[in-house]
Amino acid sequence: MQIVKSLLKMNNLDKNAKNLDNQTALDIAIVNPGEAEREIKEALDHAGASKSRSLPEDYSFAEFFMSPQRIIESFTERWFYQGRELTMETRNAILVVAVLILQRLLSKLYLALLVE
Repeated sequence: MQIVKSLLKMNNLDKNAKNLDNQTALDIAIVNPGEAEREIKEALDHAGASKSRSLPEDYSFAEFFMSPQRIIESFTERWFYQGRELTMETRNAILVVAVLILQRLLSKLYLALLVE
């Protein structure tokens, strides 16, 4: 319970984030009976969390990545790859480099925010 309370104190936490089933944390806590879930529900209520049905419909990243490929995406992919297939090694190398670049940028941003 301490972890939940600590997380809810974070300013940048989206208390109304939805999972792939379009449920918020409050929805899940209400559906699951038990003492721990009751305490979590009370903490979420106190923090201002909402049920999914009271939130506006939005298009999540999960829905975007699960959606079928659009025509422009298909065209761009064909033009970019031009028949070349990435090997798993090449794909993994690109992902590692992208993560390292992102980590470096985020660490610089974090340090810049600490200085302010």
